[in-house]
Amino acid sequence: MLAYILAIAVGLASLSLYLSAFFLPELHRKDDFLWSGVGLFYALVLWVCAGRITGGVLLGQSASVTLVLCFGWQTLRLRRAIALPDETTDITGFSFLVWLQNRFQKPSASPVVETPEETETT
Repeated sequence: MLAYILAIAVGLASLSLYLSAFFLPELHRKDDFLWSGVGLFYALVLWVCAGRITGGVLLGQSASVTLVLCFGWQTLRLRRAIALPDETTDITGFSFLVWLQNRFQKPSASPVVETPEETETT
């Protein structure tokens, strides 16, 4: 089952890289067509061989897919920062470790919102 989920994730990421040529031409590079084709082929192989993938191989494929998706995300963020320097792109804003820590933290009881006190002028 996880192999099918990995195949879908790789397929969608590769398809979005392919479609970036049409919807985000400022971020698209010529080699993206090649890499999206390789990614779609990888997704097809994962889908076809999903029933024969054992636990250890599945763990390695999961690590590979995670690396590919993270590196792809970082590359697109960097491309946006270079292509559109006038817009503020926070290239340090996303951290997987911070995201993971936020998922496992206990939520606080209620957030404390401070209201500014009004000062009287006479």
